[in-house]
Amino acid sequence: TKEGAERAKLAIDLEPSLSVGLFDLARLHALRGERDESERLLLQLTDSRMRNATAQQRMRIAGWFGDMDAVRAINATLPIEEADGFSNYASNYARALTGELDREATDAMAKGMTSLVPSPRFYTLMCQACTEIYAARGFPEEALGYFLKAADSVLIDIEWTDRCPSLKAVRALPGFAEGRRKVRQRVQAMWSL
Repeated sequence: TKEGAERAKLAIDLEPSLSVGLFDLARLHALRGERDESERLLLQLTDSRMRNATAQQRMRIAGWFGDMDAVRAINATLPIEEADGFSNYASNYARALTGELDREATDAMAKGMTSLVPSPRFYTLMCQACTEIYAARGFPEEALGYFLKAADSVLIDIEWTDRCPSLKAVRALPGFAEGRRKVRQRVQAMWSL
């Protein structure tokens, strides 16, 4: 991760328009508990194309730390466009995370998020979102189930696996260590090339 962060910083220095690097660095700082630095980096993402992604990242970070008031406030700033998949996803994520959706609706939403997805990477991302939702709602067993689905797919996010504050109770459950081992092996295989 340290090497990856250094490369992202170098890429941004060489080409400041590579906003995805700032986005990833902000996320890393948040996972390390450095929320002020994370926000400083997110504030640099002024490109209107990144507005929704930046808001959604802020929402996830707030959820990781249990700041549901911030999740609600960020969600209220997002545009509501019925035909826009992002708007629908972000709104439902926020509502499920904060408990505005009941358990039955949350289960249905999670099932819908993880079915008929276009790629293994997107499927894994949706499993991560479901893991965060169930962990925040106090359902660690359900969160573990979605984490294991991600680990069995293509999850490579070892920083999130090891550091996401909302996964604390999930990490203590039987089965988590085996899922983490799969993620770690995948990451090691990538870096050995």
